[in-house]
Amino acid sequence: MKRPRWPETVLEWAWLVAAVGAIVSPLVPTVRRFWWAAVAIGLVGLLLWLWQRFRRARRLRGKVVVLLADFRGSEGQCVTEEVARKLAGGLSQFPDARLVRLDSCIREGTSRDDLEVLARKHRASILIWGSCDMPRDTGILYTHFELFSRPELRPELRPELQGEPRVVTLAELNSFTLHSKLGSEMASNCLFTLGLTHHAAGDWPAAADRFSAALQAQDAAAVRPEDAAVLRFYLGLAHAEQAQVRDPAENASKAIAAYSEALKVRTPERFPVDCATTQGNLGNAYQTLAQVEDPAGNCKKAIAAYTEALKVRTLDRFPMQFATTQNNLGNALRTLAEVEDKAKNCRKAIAAYTEALKVYTLDRLPMQFATTQNNLGTALQALAEVEDKAENCRKAIAAYEKALKIRTLDRFPMQFAMTQDNLGTAYQALAGVEEKAENCRKAEEAYNRALEVYRRLNLPLQVQMVEDNLARLRRFRDSK
Repeated sequence: MKRPRWPETVLEWAWLVAAVGAIVSPLVPTVRRFWWAAVAIGLVGLLLWLWQRFRRARRLRGKVVVLLADFRGSEGQCVTEEVARKLAGGLSQFPDARLVRLDSCIREGTSRDDLEVLARKHRASILIWGSCDMPRDTGILYTHFELFSRPELRPELRPELQGEPRVVTLAELNSFTLHSKLGSEMASNCLFTLGLTHHAAGDWPAAADRFSAALQAQDAAAVRPEDAAVLRFYLGLAHAEQAQVRDPAENASKAIAAYSEALKVRTPERFPVDCATTQGNLGNAYQTLAQVEDPAGNCKKAIAAYTEALKVRTLDRFPMQFATTQNNLGNALRTLAEVEDKAKNCRKAIAAYTEALKVYTLDRLPMQFATTQNNLGTALQALAEVEDKAENCRKAIAAYEKALKIRTLDRFPMQFAMTQDNLGTAYQALAGVEEKAENCRKAEEAYNRALEVYRRLNLPLQVQMVEDNLARLRRFRDSK
């Protein structure tokens, strides 16, 4: 039932009475007092209308408003109530969403500009509308899920939710099943859009909650598996981002579970690109988990996931994704080298970083070039601990110096200090096999450059770490 627009009604009637009074008052002097009364009523109505607008604006500030129009057919059929019930049930648990009923129909063929005006009037980010034409026992159902004030990311809508006609029978239209399915679709897409809004804002816990609710809102009997896989992928993303800041074991495990469910649908045969993307993210989640538990086992699982991703992400077809995955593969192998088969895994890590540098060149992608060169130096330094110490230390030093062409003190002080600390460690290791005095001097200079930056940035933990490195260097230098 349509809500009364009482402030507007008072205002309209008051202005009508005032207008009539203005016309009649010259003819009938006794009416003038009523004209002033009408003006007073008009002013009161105006104040009430402005107050309602102000309160409504405050209520809607920071909310995603979902505007739902009636789905009415030429014969009076309506599927709106079940859609509204599903939407209300799904959105009620989240304070940042609000359902508003339009209580009127939108005609098929209404222009996008007119829809945008309507959405702006109601401060709506999402407009849901449709119609059903049932001339006989079979007819056409149109449904529209319109997004305004779109988030950076947005759901990929099926054609049926973008106005593509679907043939339905009168029995279907009158059945609870169709109404329930349509309500589930709309509720799930609204919650998905809410999740994407929080995802774009970096609010990962809120995004994960809304993605989970979107999954629950889907009608299990009617949902397409690929739609559920998309939601699980984004749920994994939200948990993976949370794992970087809190509860890494719990959130990384949740991310792994979500990605693994998505991969049951995103197979290499049906969705090769989506499969590779999900495998790459799965590898990242396993790497995060490896930092807190079972490093060997989780690193091996990360390596397996990256290897699967690289079957699709080849150098010639997807060079950027190829380089990113190779760099991540190198990181996983380098971590694995710390717990088993050091030489073998370090060599594999070096090979992976070298592959990544085919794309991450100094002139085209300087930041990625510097990061990968620093990673390469770290892998070479680790390899130097078990074989060809002098040669691998020299290669590590060369890699760090290439990284420092980009990681300069004025542009990237933190990265500069980190690489200088690594450079000092490499020179110290090289001093153990050749030119002790000269390499110790170079190591001390590198440590001091790192120490100066960390002190200036007021980073006590890093300061202590470099001071410990300097103390070890001086003991080594002064030893016989």
